Amino acid sequence: MKRFILLLIVILVTTTNVCSAQNDIRFKDWGEKEWLDNGYIRELRNFFDAYSNGNVDDELYEGLAPYKILMKSKFAVLNIVPFLAGGAFIDIVFLDNPRIVFKAWVYGFISNEEIGVDGYEVRHCERHDEEIDLTKEQILQIIEENPLNKLW
Repeated sequence: MKRFILLLIVILVTTTNVCSAQNDIRFKDWGEKEWLDNGYIRELRNFFDAYSNGNVDDELYEGLAPYKILMKSKFAVLNIVPFLAGGAFIDIVFLDNPRIVFKAWVYGFISNEEIGVDGYEVRHCERHDEEIDLTKEQILQIIEENPLNKLW
C-alpha cells in the first residue's frame, strides 16, 4: 500500500511538472491582448454552440442542461488563467443572464514545442455556485471602455 501511495505521489508530481512546463509553451509572451482573445476562448464558444445545438453528449454535461438556451447568447470573459493540469481555466458570464457565472477548463494540445498549441478541447464546464451582481448594461459599458474585452 505504501508503494502504491508513493507511486501515486510521484505520478502526480511528474504530471504537474510536465503540464506546468507545457503551460510555459502555451502562454509564452502572452500580454493582455492574448489573454482576452485566444483559441481557448474560441473553443469555449464552439463548445457552447455545439452543446446548445444538441451536438454534445448531454450525459457528460448534465448540469448544463437547464442553461442550453442561455448558451446561444454571447458571453464575456471574467477571468482566464493558466490551469495546472494544462490549458486555461476560464470564468464567463452570458450576456442574457450575467448573474450566473460558469467556469470551464479548456485544454490546449501541444504535439510540437515549436508550433505551440495545435488543438483545443473543453474538458470541464459547470455553473459556479455563487451568483454575482452584474448587469448586461455594465458588461456593455466595460467592453466600450476597454476594446480588448469583447463578447464571444
